[in-house]
Amino acid sequence: MTPQLHMYLPEVCSSKSKSKTQLFVLHFQAVLWSDMALNATARRRWLGGVFLGGAVLMLVVGQTILQNRLRDLAFLGYWLVCFGLTGLAVTVAFLDARENRRRLRHERRDLLQTTLKDIQAAARNRQRANGKRHRKR
Repeated sequence: MTPQLHMYLPEVCSSKSKSKTQLFVLHFQAVLWSDMALNATARRRWLGGVFLGGAVLMLVVGQTILQNRLRDLAFLGYWLVCFGLTGLAVTVAFLDARENRRRLRHERRDLLQTTLKDIQAAARNRQRANGKRHRKR
């Protein structure tokens, strides 16, 4: 954790007015969004999961509890929000896939360069070893 976070958490946790649930949520938020806790990939996946979970929850609630209760504009607004959450989840998934492709391309390039350097070093060592053998004769 960052030093600022260490300084902030004891102050929050010592507060007598906050419930255990509120303290847990505050601590979870502080850890989740701190620099050290999650990298960009983990944050992106958490965010996508939250959007997808929200859309699924709205779908289930909309098809069961609210099925006959939503009328006209409320019905339209509810399902537009659900559709929006689904769209956000898909967008985050595409961003994650693009980042994975970029990282994989970079790792392949690094692996190829490392392999070529190893092959060149082995060839140089073989030439030196062969040169020493020819000189001894």
